[in-house]
Amino acid sequence: MRNLSTILSPAMALQLVIGCAAAVLVLCQSVSADAEQSNQERVEVEVLDRNGDPVPDVLVMLDTNDHSIPEEPFVMDQRGMQFEPYVLVIPRGASVTFPNSDPVAHHVYSFTKPNNFVLPLYKGEAPEPTLFEHEGVVVLGCNIHDHMVGYIVVTHQKVFAWTDENGRASIGPVKPEIAQNIRIWSPRIKLNKEKTISLVGEDRSVQFKLSKRLRSASRPQAPESIYE
Repeated sequence: MRNLSTILSPAMALQLVIGCAAAVLVLCQSVSADAEQSNQERVEVEVLDRNGDPVPDVLVMLDTNDHSIPEEPFVMDQRGMQFEPYVLVIPRGASVTFPNSDPVAHHVYSFTKPNNFVLPLYKGEAPEPTLFEHEGVVVLGCNIHDHMVGYIVVTHQKVFAWTDENGRASIGPVKPEIAQNIRIWSPRIKLNKEKTISLVGEDRSVQFKLSKRLRSASRPQAPESIYE
């Protein structure tokens, strides 16, 4: 068998060595990323009412070190005489635009201090985006159509999920053995609920058992004659 040095020129041999070193570096980075990801766990959250029945459509929020704010505003539309989405989650310091996709005018407002605001009667194109600088749940209404209700949840907890029909949600990633807050909210829950967790051992589950009676799950609907 001929020696490789007799086949390759010195320049070609150097390129081969550099290529092999780069491949090893990429492999090491991939292994490191996989290891880091394996150290980030997800938490299984369950929400039950006072009778032990699952509560769907509950917002589950998790602490995060990400404090960035998107440049583009979030969108809370008005469509079918309703706010869409019904619940909008945004980071503190973000802006929201309120387009009107209905053929009728709306007058959007919120009395929720310190995030209160008013958008006088308008159709079509949205006014200038509204800035939300304070954490909390902002209740939306329309001064023309009383049935219209919506919510904006302003929070520093930028990782979130919704419980399914079984009252369960998987949220993450979280880092083991670091205390983090998990908070839940729903229009049906009278008070915010919060738990501090630290993932130690194999337990990756948190249960919220609500003691208060839930509000109605039905969303106010537009009257059938609203366009007449």
